[in-house]
Order: sequence, then structure tokens, then C-alpha cells
Amino acid sequence: MNEALTMEQILDNEDRREATQLSIDDWVARARKFEAEVAAWKGTCEQETFMGNRWKDHADRLLSRAEKAGADLSRQRRLRKRSINFARFYNMKRQMAADEAKELWAVFNMQQTRMGKATKLWQQATGEHHTLPDLGVLLDWLMGEIERLKKAGNEALAQIMEMIEKLNKGEL
Repeated sequence: MNEALTMEQILDNEDRREATQLSIDDWVARARKFEAEVAAWKGTCEQETFMGNRWKDHADRLLSRAEKAGADLSRQRRLRKRSINFARFYNMKRQMAADEAKELWAVFNMQQTRMGKATKLWQQATGEHHTLPDLGVLLDWLMGEIERLKKAGNEALAQIMEMIEKLNKGEL
């Protein structure tokens, strides 16, 4: 037992792989601390006053701390994975909001174009070229125009039907 325990002896391969993904400085500091403690206990073991089970107990504590560090590392990996998933989710939500905003702007622009055409028609029909109509006034005017065109269409249809009757009777 002349050799001090190294980091490789404390951590298994999986823990070493995970350790490189986190703060390497933190793991190096922990490894130096563990090795210093092992070296100190080794020196104590070599003294005559050393009691038999103290070395084994301390080695068990060191291994338990290494296992706890491995568990903490696994927890940190899970948290990092969860954070990545949250980031992906919120990025997707942000993209959806951007798409919805783009769609709403397209609708707004279409409404503005239609409102502009209807306003020009109203200004030409009323002769008020420097006035913008209230939306209610514009809608009333448009509904009135529809009724006027229906009436004119019905009168024209009646005249055509009258002419067809005259043609059938031979009056024309």
C-alpha cells in the first residue's frame, strides 16, 4: 500500500467521461484534494500509532464521496438535458409567435388595401375628396349602393322582360 489512490482508481470510466463534459477545473481540484487526503492517511498508516480500521474507513469515505460526485454529475447531465429541451421548446414557441405575427400583419395589410379602395369609391361618389369616412358611414354607404344596384338591376330586368314580350307579340 505504498501507492496513493489516483482519480482513475476512484472514478470509473463513465464518471471520467462525464467529468470531462463539466468543469474540468472542478474535477482536477477534487482529484488533488482526494489524493492529498489519501497521501495524508497513507503517512498516518505508516506510523506505529495507526489503528487498523481507520485506513479502511477513510478509504470507504473517499469512495463514497467519489460516488456522490458521480451522482451529482449524472444529475447535472439530466438538468443540462432538460435545459436544452426547454430551450428547444421556447425556441419553437418563439417561432410560432413570429409566424402568427407575420400572418396578422398580412391580414392587416390586406384590410388596409381594401379600406383604401372603399374610401376612394366613397370619396368619388360623395365628392368629398379630402375627407376620410367613419367606418360606420362607409358601411352604410356601401350597403346603400348594393341596394341601389339591386333596384337598378331589377328595373333593367323588368325592361328586358317587357321588350321580350313585345317581341313575342310582334309589336316591335
